[in-house]
Amino acid sequence: MEKALCAHTGKITCVSVSQPYSLIVSGSDDCSVILWDLTSLVFVKQLPRFPASVSALHVNSLTGEILTGAGVLFAVWSINGDCLAVVNTSQLPSDLILSVTSATHSDWQDTNWYVTGHQSGAVKVWKMLHCSSDEAVNSKSKSPAVSSGGLSLNGQAPEYRLLLQKVLKSHKHPVTALCIPPDLKQLLSGDGSGHLLSWSLKDDSFKGS
Repeated sequence: MEKALCAHTGKITCVSVSQPYSLIVSGSDDCSVILWDLTSLVFVKQLPRFPASVSALHVNSLTGEILTGAGVLFAVWSINGDCLAVVNTSQLPSDLILSVTSATHSDWQDTNWYVTGHQSGAVKVWKMLHCSSDEAVNSKSKSPAVSSGGLSLNGQAPEYRLLLQKVLKSHKHPVTALCIPPDLKQLLSGDGSGHLLSWSLKDDSFKGS
């Protein structure tokens, strides 16, 4: 062991590491997420406290975006710890988020998918859009305002909205693992019973196999 990083007051529930951004992100039962510098192994920043235990983390290796799942609340943060978007993923408080991931995309690829895996076995696919975009404005007028679940956003509304694109319901057990390979051709999802499903991302059809 090179060094012990101490700041959480509860059990650590999830960790994500990004070598490109020299970042360690840890989540805890104490409802906190902490950013650490991977090179110097020192505390960098703590995100605003969450309303529930943090159950899932992911750092996008290309964009540096940090994805967090806490209870049913899903949020996307910049590498600097600014909240870009936040959404209440379920009307059922028991349908906890257990896994999160996002596509590694570049400016020339319009594939900004974000995925959450749930206690119920559901896999939910989201798209993040700027609040001023036509699609985001139209979606806001058709549905109730998305609740931030009481999460402190430093007094400012997020700049982006997360819109639900698809709900994949083939899993019969809690979805504990998610992965989108770099080629962006499939989404892999694994559940608590050991089953692994592959979903085709071709033409946004999300067909399971």
